[in-house]
Amino acid sequence: MQVSVWNDYLTKLDKRMRLQNRKILLLVDNAPVHVIDENVRLTNVTVHFLLPNTTAHLQPCDAGIIKSFKAQYRKLIVRNRIEAYEISQELNKGVTPINICDAINFSKEAWDFVSQRTIVNCWRHTGILPQDEIDEGEENEDQADQEAYNEIELQELIDQLPYDDPMDAEEFLHIDDRLQVDGGLTDEEIVSIIKSNDDEPKTDPIEESPKVISKTEALDNLDNLVLFFEYSLDISIDPNETSLLRKLRHKVLKSHINSLKQTTLDHFIQIV
Repeated sequence: MQVSVWNDYLTKLDKRMRLQNRKILLLVDNAPVHVIDENVRLTNVTVHFLLPNTTAHLQPCDAGIIKSFKAQYRKLIVRNRIEAYEISQELNKGVTPINICDAINFSKEAWDFVSQRTIVNCWRHTGILPQDEIDEGEENEDQADQEAYNEIELQELIDQLPYDDPMDAEEFLHIDDRLQVDGGLTDEEIVSIIKSNDDEPKTDPIEESPKVISKTEALDNLDNLVLFFEYSLDISIDPNETSLLRKLRHKVLKSHINSLKQTTLDHFIQIV
């Protein structure tokens, strides 16, 4: 994240809180990007910087939220690789690699899997919020049980991968714990990067463009999906899910009809 993005976020957050007539306290660490510009005026957001030696103990994300998110994300990655391998074996072709769009979708889905209870427990664990009647030992036990369950489920998925000696789930979960993600570059490092870029030959990378599916093809595919789920004997589907497919088909059909109308109108204007 850049300093400009951070300040833009603060400005928008302050505006939203002002419209809701709320005042909040925002706790942040001392990351290099957490610099507030002089021209940023906050009225409803107070930013408090945690002491460098306390962030690991006071930040709810460090108390387990990030760990839960990473566990869910890695399960999605491994599950996707299993499916990709099985499809490659059936179709006798190479395994489709994961792209950036897949990673973004996995991140969204992984965050949705992080439960509200996990987030609340992590906040309580830091001691920032006042304790209620719930026993702290019970909360820690629940969190430990959830972490153990995630690790077991991930290990079961890893065991399905076609590798002779894969890493275990615990190693995979903590593979990037020591990776530095928020450190700034020194002046010498910046100059070195610029020089190396100048020395490299300028070549434009050739990226394969994804095939554009026509609206007619999309309609046919959606029709086939609806028929498949309606008459499938071994896959049960909720009526709401079938309704969603029909709504998607209706959107594509409406767009297709509008395109046909526009084409006819353009042709009429050209004739006239």
